[in-house]
Amino acid sequence: MVASSDSTETRVDGGPDIRDALASAEAAWLAPLRERFQAMLDRGRLPHALLLLGRQGSGQLELGVWLAARLLCDRAADPACGTCHGCRLFLAGTHPDFQYISVESDYTAIRIEQIRELSGILALKSYRGGNKVVLIDPADAMNINSFNALLKTLEEPAGGTFLILTASRLDRLPRTIISRTTRIRMPLPAAADAVTWLERREGGRNWRGLLELANGAPFLALRYAEAGLEAM
Repeated sequence: MVASSDSTETRVDGGPDIRDALASAEAAWLAPLRERFQAMLDRGRLPHALLLLGRQGSGQLELGVWLAARLLCDRAADPACGTCHGCRLFLAGTHPDFQYISVESDYTAIRIEQIRELSGILALKSYRGGNKVVLIDPADAMNINSFNALLKTLEEPAGGTFLILTASRLDRLPRTIISRTTRIRMPLPAAADAVTWLERREGGRNWRGLLELANGAPFLALRYAEAGLEAM
């Protein structure tokens, strides 16, 4: 993982802006899921493989980053404290026990080579003696060979290893993958609540129109705004 050279952003290589994702995951309509995950952690019952499933842009990535931060916090704080060594590494995009897997540039799917490399990394001990966390985003961008390579890791995970998969198309996931994960449905906020949240992020945009274009998914509406679709 590599930290961005942009001082206003911290990114894993090819991945999301970690600080922005963490802030976005604090959206009010995601509170029930954050509380659910925390309760699982408190009881030591968090599944080793989670599938965050919902409409594209409904917060799967953001919540996945939030949970990864929580799992890698040295103080096991709720939420992640942001100040311990583990949190500082995560925020810098350089935590050695966090792996982010997505579609690489010049490709249209997550390749089997990426999953094989991941399996090799997960076979090793934790660098820092704590949890190891993988975020595969989006898992429905994997091909059949990648899915098959991932199966062994899902079937026989090493202790302290957590895999977080995001998806918006359940029909693109093999049953063998679905059956080995715990499915978490992502909620969407009411349109008025979503518009209020978006306007707090940045005023002066046609958020109602962008939200409608995004089928009610606020994080996708944000991406549309960044892409300049509002002006089209």
